[in-house]
Amino acid sequence: MKKITGLVLIVMLLCCLAACKPAPADGMGRYVITVIDEEGKPVEGVTIQICDEGSCLVATTDAKGTVTHEAALYPYEIHLLKAPEGYVLDNGLYTLPEAGGSVEITLKKQ
Repeated sequence: MKKITGLVLIVMLLCCLAACKPAPADGMGRYVITVIDEEGKPVEGVTIQICDEGSCLVATTDAKGTVTHEAALYPYEIHLLKAPEGYVLDNGLYTLPEAGGSVEITLKKQ
């Protein structure tokens, strides 16, 4: 019985370790911007700008409608620069959580 219990604990530990992702280095955060349409479907090809107090980075959403940004902790501002054909460009300003995290933006179809 002790062997089975020990084996179960080892398997559980290995599963937990396999599921864990390494934490970002101190002072770094992982930010995910997701753009969807009104039906909840991802929107590929949205050009966005990620800005801190001194510079901006331009990126384009992938097939899952996401852009991932790994950088120093900061409440980055998000601006949409270009929407794919068939969508209305949203001129809103979005802010990512300072400690890392995500924001979801919904675009309207034309």
